[in-house]
Amino acid sequence: MKDLSRVLFSLSHDIVNIVRSAKVAGKIQKVATLWIRNKVSDFKYHEGVGPTFSGSHELFAKEEWDWISITQVIKPEIEKLPSYADAYRHILDIYGINEAQAKFYVDRFVDHIINEVLNENAKEEALVEIITTFINDLEGNPLIWNAVIEVEGLWLKDEEVELAKGIKVRRPMPSDLEFEEPFGSLISLFSPLFNVPSAIIEATLRMKNLSDVLDELEKLIVALRLYKLGSIIRGRVMLRPRSVIQSQMRIGGFVEISPIIYRYSLSSEDSHKIQAFLNKIKPLLPVSRGRIQIVDHVSIALQRYNDALFKSDFVERLTYAVMGLEALFLNQQEREELARRLAQRVAKCLSVFGYSPLEVYEIIKKSYDIRSTFVHGALIKEEKQTPVSKLADKVMEYLRISLLMFLELEGKVKKEHLIKIIDNSLLSQEYQTKLENLIKGNCEITLMLVK
Repeated sequence: MKDLSRVLFSLSHDIVNIVRSAKVAGKIQKVATLWIRNKVSDFKYHEGVGPTFSGSHELFAKEEWDWISITQVIKPEIEKLPSYADAYRHILDIYGINEAQAKFYVDRFVDHIINEVLNENAKEEALVEIITTFINDLEGNPLIWNAVIEVEGLWLKDEEVELAKGIKVRRPMPSDLEFEEPFGSLISLFSPLFNVPSAIIEATLRMKNLSDVLDELEKLIVALRLYKLGSIIRGRVMLRPRSVIQSQMRIGGFVEISPIIYRYSLSSEDSHKIQAFLNKIKPLLPVSRGRIQIVDHVSIALQRYNDALFKSDFVERLTYAVMGLEALFLNQQEREELARRLAQRVAKCLSVFGYSPLEVYEIIKKSYDIRSTFVHGALIKEEKQTPVSKLADKVMEYLRISLLMFLELEGKVKKEHLIKIIDNSLLSQEYQTKLENLIKGNCEITLMLVK
């Protein structure tokens, strides 16, 4: 049996000959279709906000190869080739897949070669690259995914900042907001002019499948929300896999405009710190199937934190933040003196990070009382609303630091044992030292962020 790569080489050369002959004979032609173009002008990037610009639309005719005639005239000829049948049989024999799947794979390969010929790119090195990529697909090896992610809630002091190897965040450019699409497509009917990102993340990832890529991108967004207090929203994601079988795709968008409560900036000075942060925290995040999976006290608190980041009502925001702290610092069986226990434990741990324990204690006590009032259906008096807004900001920061601490302590100490150490540290210098050693010995990222 011939080697699969040789079979594919034979098929690709046959395709090149058929398509070139069809072009010369006029069997396939270009047709003009109506497209819409969005143009950006007066583009400016504002610190603290993001870009502003003016936009306009214009219709234009675009000539493209008529794929209807290609499908009806050229592809039937290709399917009659001995090399087509040879490739089909080889894939069936080698990979043990069903006939429908094998035919789909070969047809994807055929379409790629046809495209190269139509675009005058069918040089030998281009064919080699397509064949190599196709075999990599069939073998189920990891793919190179180039991702472009629009985000809101994060702005840049510099043009771009490196987040990790193969991942950078940059300021948007006019070209990011311009598009050309067939007239009548969804994107042309719903212009992205109202979906303006404040930053663009570009990532090159090596992953096996789409679900792994989406998990990695969601971990990145969740981690960025933890690096600083940030209501960061992921908008559209453009994915371009280096693949013959997988297609490029556009996912999501700012469908529901969530309020941006907390914004923060990044500069080139953050680069080293944020790289260390992401390397440590991202693998610890309980994200699967593109969302936070509720599996334990840490994931519950993380979900409360994420919910709170987008609550425009500060009483709700405060309530969710306190609930997140409760998930971390209270045991399930505890029923009495919850406000005092929670306040003491949070204050004790945060004191190791340099916070004033008395201030933290008083803020948590007040916040717990407000949370209880709200949960039981009472309204917060108007004269107390401004102090509550400031309390919410403080408690959100306490929850952020506590979450990072618990993530770094994951696998080092169980929750019940940690709470016992915290409680005993209030009475014993020995346990005070044990708590400090536990945190300082394992929570270097959290310590780095609060310095």
